[in-house]
Amino acid sequence: MENYERDDHLLTSAELMEYLGIGRTKLYQLYRDPSFPAFRLGEGGAWLIRRSALNHWLDLVAKQPGKTYQFN
Repeated sequence: MENYERDDHLLTSAELMEYLGIGRTKLYQLYRDPSFPAFRLGEGGAWLIRRSALNHWLDLVAKQPGKTYQFN
């Protein structure tokens, strides 16, 4: 149960910026990417992302040989 709670911890925007080492502008570019697994609670609510979903998304991005993630 302890691993489940840690892996499925919901990260806030501040935690996500720290975890990825990016700033607010890059973060909001990620939020606009339909492949990025973040979600909002209600209209105008806080953005959240499950740590496990983030790590899965990062694995998919990393498996694209010779490519880097481009911010739009």
